Amino acid sequence: MNFYDYGSQEELDETSRLDVEWLTLVALRDSIGITLKDSSIPYKETLRFLETIDPVLYHKDRSLLRRKWESAEARECRAIAHASSKFFEAVVTEQINTYENLVKASKDPEARRVLSRKLEKLKQINQVNQSKAYFEGRIIQRDASLGEDLPISRRGDGYYDFTLPANRVMRIRVTHDTEVEAINGADLIYEHHLIDQQMVRISAIQYKIMKDGRYVPKSVKLKKQLDKLEGHFCDGLPCIPSSNDAQHFYRFPSCTAFLRLTNRLQSTDEKMMSIGYYAPICQVQKLWNHEDAISLKNLEGEAVTYRVFEELFNWNLLGSRWLSYDQLEKLYRDQKVLNESENVAVHLQVIQRSPHY
Repeated sequence: MNFYDYGSQEELDETSRLDVEWLTLVALRDSIGITLKDSSIPYKETLRFLETIDPVLYHKDRSLLRRKWESAEARECRAIAHASSKFFEAVVTEQINTYENLVKASKDPEARRVLSRKLEKLKQINQVNQSKAYFEGRIIQRDASLGEDLPISRRGDGYYDFTLPANRVMRIRVTHDTEVEAINGADLIYEHHLIDQQMVRISAIQYKIMKDGRYVPKSVKLKKQLDKLEGHFCDGLPCIPSSNDAQHFYRFPSCTAFLRLTNRLQSTDEKMMSIGYYAPICQVQKLWNHEDAISLKNLEGEAVTYRVFEELFNWNLLGSRWLSYDQLEKLYRDQKVLNESENVAVHLQVIQRSPHY
């Protein structure tokens, strides 16, 4: 039997990952059972606990183990979502609407019973996922306050500070629906500060809600926002640094401005970052002349998920090059990001953590 008798590489990877999830689940359940002297702990309860420990691997949208335990209706919705490049939650909502209309239109009692049972199972999927529709402004405000999943060390006028290890601070500025957004086109600005060196990297983000969970329609307003982002951040902070500026052998271009394609349906869990995809403004602008809309499909290979973006930005693999405080202050003065009495300097605050944190 050769390698290919076992299936494709993708199937092997999925099988291996499923084995890892299952073995970890069993080990944790057994450990908890020994600790609590209770061997009847449900696997699904343990799986929910695992999600709090490793929210990436065991998140309900990524865990293969969760999918194996899902209902046939949930698996069908995931298949439709994958085939149509839609979000799972959007497909569930569409299916619910379809079956509600079928139940109303059906005159045959037996047919109504069958359709009603299917509708009830679809509604149960929605209850499990606990998603609801949010407006753009609410999503932006929630994401800004979450930051690095760390306690907020300081709240200011339009920003949140999060203290990081090694004398670093992440400042997230909320510029949505302000004079600042009218000038530079950004909803949020991320700032990663090295306090000792008085250096900072930034990234400017424009949020857009996707229609039907699939695309962002082109509009005059969006074009103006993209042009502002490109003019103030891409032209002001060129993405290709000189060889003298390069601090790492391997690094993506220093793209500073991004469009964030965001789903309107989000988890009601206030501790979870909203689901979205980041695409460099330059790539979105390239699509403008020959595409009817901006979508995940025509941005394939050019966009990254929200979790990948956060990790790459934190590891200095994307975002602007390092700037001095004087350079950033000049940029911000031109864009009216700062009040007259403000400057860009950030002060480190020590967070007192509880013993259980």
